[in-house]
Order: sequence, then C-alpha cells, then structure tokens
Amino acid sequence: MIATHSRAGEILSVADSLGGGITMPVVYSMFPSVAPDILRRVVKKMCERGALRAVAISEFARRAYLTTRGVDGRASGVQRTLTEPGQRACVLPEKFLHNQIAGMLAFGLGQDGAIAEGEIWRGRARGAGGLVPDGIAEVGPSWRVEIEVEKMVNQSPARWSKKGGIADRIATTCRPDNSQPGVVTEVLVVAPVWLSKNHPDSEAELAALVGAVAAKNYQNREGAGWWFLDIDRLESDPVWHSVFPANCEPPNGQLLGLAARRQQYERAHQKRAALDAARKAKKRPAAAPETVTPRGTLSYEESVALARELGLEGDA
Repeated sequence: MIATHSRAGEILSVADSLGGGITMPVVYSMFPSVAPDILRRVVKKMCERGALRAVAISEFARRAYLTTRGVDGRASGVQRTLTEPGQRACVLPEKFLHNQIAGMLAFGLGQDGAIAEGEIWRGRARGAGGLVPDGIAEVGPSWRVEIEVEKMVNQSPARWSKKGGIADRIATTCRPDNSQPGVVTEVLVVAPVWLSKNHPDSEAELAALVGAVAAKNYQNREGAGWWFLDIDRLESDPVWHSVFPANCEPPNGQLLGLAARRQQYERAHQKRAALDAARKAKKRPAAAPETVTPRGTLSYEESVALARELGLEGDA
C-alpha cells in the first residue's frame, strides 16, 4: 500500500481528480524542485506495484498512466478507458487530454494549493460567480488564478463572445468581489494564438472582446486584468492583459510560468549546494605546511645517506 502523504500518494490523488490518469508533464509540474529522473523512478515503481497502468498515447505525451483502483466509488482510469485487460495503447477521450493541460498548469502554478475540475464539480469549490473553471491555482495567500483551456479545434473566437463564454467569465473577475475580501481572482486563458488565416491573433481578438464586456460592468476593481498563455508554449510565462485602468501592472506581479519556476528551484538548489560546500571546507582540517629545504642544505634522508658513505652512521 502506498502512503497518501508520499509523492506517490499525491500522484494518485491528482490522477483521480484528472479523470483517472496522469502524464509525466503533469508530474513534473507538481514537483518542480525534484529532478525529473527521480520522478520517473517513482512512477515506474508505482507501475511495478500495480498502482498505475502505463498506456501509449499519441498526443500531449507519449504515455499516460491510468489508475488501477477507484476512489470514493468512482471507477479507476483503467475501467474508464481500456476495453481490454491487457491493452497497452489507446485513444484517450479529448476531455482526458484537456484535463491534463489544465492540471499541468493548476498544480504547477498553485504553490499554495490547486483544485482540478473534477473536484470543483464535486462541490468543493467554485469559480467566480459560481462558474466552473478547468482548474484553480492558489498562487499565493491572496492570489487565485482560474484556468480556462481552449483548444479551439475548428472554432473561431466568436464563441468567446457568447453569453457565459470566456469574455463574460473574465469580466466577472474584474468586478469587486466582497465575498472574498483581500483575494484577487484572475483568469488564465490557454489557447492557440493562430487559429486560421482569418484569425491569426486570437489573443488580440479576445482582449478586444473582454474590454468591450468589462466596459459594461457597473464597476471594475483597481488593477483588474487577465492572463493569456499560448497552448503551444505551455511552460512559458503568461502574458498580462490589463482591463482597468488601461495599461496597469498586475497587482501581484508577473505570473511566472512553469519553466521559470523550475529555474527558481534550480538556482536555489545551486546556492544551497555552494553554501554547503563552503561550510564543509571550513570544517576540514588545514593541511600541514610543506617543508621546503633551503638551498645549500641537505634533507634528513640526504644527511643519513652521506653519514653512511663516510662511515659516521653510529656516531652520536
């Protein structure tokens, strides 16, 4: 049995909340301070112990790892996905891959906690205005980011302008929220920038839509805005789009992407290693000074050899 407080336990919990499976990009984002080879060994051991089943897939990652046991009466990932007991490759539902992208960002950005869409639907949390985002990242004690993944397959930005669409959801977070005093809620939209020849810059189109909808709000809070991340560059830093006032800076500073967060941990690790090496060097005993024989004098060994040659070895 795998302890729930271990890394393996966390992986199983997240896999269940993401629809019964997980991919390595999500695992890497969950533990940015842990070396990737260590995490691969953890997942490999979980497969060997029967906690996960590896299957080959064709999108987002080369493999997915499905849970073999359900939680709280829910079916396992194997039961939900595989049609044959020994199946080693499968075509996963589009929703599964959608969840993996949302989970990668929610658990990667949520330093103070994260919630996947499955947990939100089970009533443990809600987005702004009671809406259900694809994931929630608690970036800091007073900073909440709601993640919306828009793959936009054969779709145009017109869908964003519909009632209850992305533009409405972002505009909702721009209003003052008295239900959570001191907490800033922002939306991170993950979508492809280029959609077609007619829509080469979906980011700019969405910014225009959000500006038009937010202008109708009875009031917008100071520092309101939202984030955009190109779905083809998931580890890069999100781009800030201010709403009110125009060209305002993000109230909590730049939202660091997954690559930048990993580099932060790497630099901190290198700094700790350097300090540790310096402390060990101070504790190490100093080496005995090397004896240098002045010119024109003999060393002890040379003196003994000369005494033997002259027959003076036994003299006091």
